[in-house]
Amino acid sequence: APKVSLGRKIAGFFKEFWKETLLLGAAIATFPFLHSALPITAALVFWITRTAGFKALKGDKSLVSAILLTSLGAFIFYALQSFALPTIAAVLVGKAASSLMLGKLLGAVFLGQMISSSSMAKLPVIRIPFIGRFGLEKLVQGVVLAMVGAWVFTGLIPGSLLAAAAFIGVAAAMMAGAHFLTDKGWIKLIGAGLAFLALPALFWGNIPILLGSLAIFGYFFGPASVALSSYIQRRAAPEKIGQVMGIQGSLFNAAISLGIGTVSLIASHLTPMFPGTMWAMAAMAGIAAVLYFFGSKKLPGLPNRSIQSKEDVKK
Repeated sequence: APKVSLGRKIAGFFKEFWKETLLLGAAIATFPFLHSALPITAALVFWITRTAGFKALKGDKSLVSAILLTSLGAFIFYALQSFALPTIAAVLVGKAASSLMLGKLLGAVFLGQMISSSSMAKLPVIRIPFIGRFGLEKLVQGVVLAMVGAWVFTGLIPGSLLAAAAFIGVAAAMMAGAHFLTDKGWIKLIGAGLAFLALPALFWGNIPILLGSLAIFGYFFGPASVALSSYIQRRAAPEKIGQVMGIQGSLFNAAISLGIGTVSLIASHLTPMFPGTMWAMAAMAGIAAVLYFFGSKKLPGLPNRSIQSKEDVKK
């Protein structure tokens, strides 16, 4: 085959993507005036949707829906993790002590994820003398419950053994309940976790409520994210898995930029910055919750039910 010169390759590229190039150039030109990368990120997202890889996936609407729902999660989660929580920590306790507070806030999110994730783990079953058959996941769950108790006793409600015991009981009930939710249920009900982002705004300055709300958010968000990622991998044709992962990764990273940029832009126009920014995030989370609820119905291949029976759990 005859070799194509570099000049012709460049000419062919701009012939195919001249609209996208002009739009990106215009977006870059706005930065000195707007001081925001949002137009640039939006232009890049538009460009991604115009590529051959994305167009090849458009025939499978369920796959595109799952990728978009995953990106929606990135929009909310990373705006919270990378902008809102560090800023909240500095506002509540001052910049000097903000690192310790940020660790507590992020720890609450991931502790919530551990409560739900550990409940769904299936590890080998061993036989212990005088006890009988014992699933090793019980050991993991016990460690997580101990962490919940320590977290409450040392951070959430310091020094209260009664509160620690009560929260261990609540966490144990949440673990038990997680067994009964299917992948469809986690995706459909993620709004239950997103709704808790409104509590810190409603009770602004109450650190126990803030930490507890973040834990509930993590409890629902973690399994839903895993369920969507697993669905995408199962749904994608083996010969297109690389292409699908590339598109998903591009949109995922773009959603992170859009989320952080949007929330930081809103925050920059609010005085005081909080709790107004949390109300804005709660509103965005409410919209996302509706999209997840109805979007779960657009994903064929998920379980028919959101909640499974005891018999199905035992299987």
